Amino acid sequence: MPNTVSINGPTEDYTITKSADGYVGYKVGIAQVQENDYTQFAAANQSLTNTGTINFYGPRSIGMYVYLPSHNSNALMTNTGTITLSGKESYGMKFAAAAATSGTLRAAMINDTNATINLQKHFEVLIRLINQQHWL
Repeated sequence: MPNTVSINGPTEDYTITKSADGYVGYKVGIAQVQENDYTQFAAANQSLTNTGTINFYGPRSIGMYVYLPSHNSNALMTNTGTITLSGKESYGMKFAAAAATSGTLRAAMINDTNATINLQKHFEVLIRLINQQHWL
């Protein structure tokens, strides 16, 4: 595989480059995205749980991710296992949606007391709430 690959996206072109360590990156372990048709799932069923190991090398990888740019999410992201990432602009957990604020259920990101999120190289962010610009 070459060190650089160009991808013609729907709205822009992307250049994907291997890291100095030889990894491509751009991986997601567990995700809730627009294409999942969240309307089929009751708020109580919107859970993403890592009980094992997510281990990614290379830049721009995400262990657990909610991406709903035009919808609210009640997603409960829970890590009870291990997430290990090595690469710049990588996130253990990332929430990019409007968090549901009504009702008894709300979106949350939980790293259990016995769980681990390791960012081994190019430490950027552990947990980030994009829409509200809060840092935990």
